[in-house]
Amino acid sequence: MKEKRIFNIVDLVFNALVIIFTIGSVAYYWFKVGTGNMQVVGATCFRFFTIDSNILCAITCAIMLVFNIRRLKDNNLVTPQWAVIAKFLGMNSVMVTFLVVVVGLTPMNVFMNGKPLFDLYTENSFFLHFLCPVMAFISVIIFEKWDNFDKKYMWLELCAVMVYGLVYFPLVLTGVWPDFYGFTAGGRWYLMWIAPVGIGAITIGIGYLTFFLKDKARAKEFIKD
Repeated sequence: MKEKRIFNIVDLVFNALVIIFTIGSVAYYWFKVGTGNMQVVGATCFRFFTIDSNILCAITCAIMLVFNIRRLKDNNLVTPQWAVIAKFLGMNSVMVTFLVVVVGLTPMNVFMNGKPLFDLYTENSFFLHFLCPVMAFISVIIFEKWDNFDKKYMWLELCAVMVYGLVYFPLVLTGVWPDFYGFTAGGRWYLMWIAPVGIGAITIGIGYLTFFLKDKARAKEFIKD
C-alpha cells in the first residue's frame, strides 16, 4: 500500500513537470527565436511535430494528473482504460520525436550541416527533444499500472504520426512549407517514402518495447498491486 502511494506521488510529479516544461518550452517561441532545427518565432512553431507531440503528451499527462490527485484520497482508484490509452498515445508520440532526433536528425545535422553534436538539445529544445520524452516514458514504464490496457488498442499509436504526415507531406510537396525535416534529402522527392516507412516502424517498435518493459516491470514487482 505504501509503495502504491509513493509511486502515485512520483508519477504525479512527473506528469506535472512534463506539463510545466511543455508550456514553458512552447511559450519560449513568443519571446525568442527557437534553436536547432526550429529557428522560428510565434505560432510558426506549431508546424513542427516536436511541438505538436509534446503538446499532445502534456494533455495526456494532465488527464493522468487528475487521477493521480484523486488517488491521493483513494489509493485503490483504478485509472480507466481510456485514460491509460491516452497517456500511451502521448508518450509514444514524444518518444517518436526523441528517437527521430537521435537516429535521424542529429546525424543529418552533424554530417550534412556541420553543426555541433548537441545542437538540437539547446535551450528549450532540451526539454522538447529529450527531458519531456524521457520523463513521460519513465512514468509510463515504472510508475503507472496498465492492467486494464487491451493490447488491441496499441495500433492507435500510429494516429499522431499519420495525421501529421497527411499535413506535412502535401504542404511540402506543394511548396507551402519548406522540407524542414529534410525527408526529401535535399529535394530528392522520390526518397520521401522512406521517412513514413521508417517513422511508422519506429512508432510500432516503441509500442512493442513499452509492453515488453511493462511486463518486465511487473515481473520485478516495480509496479505494485
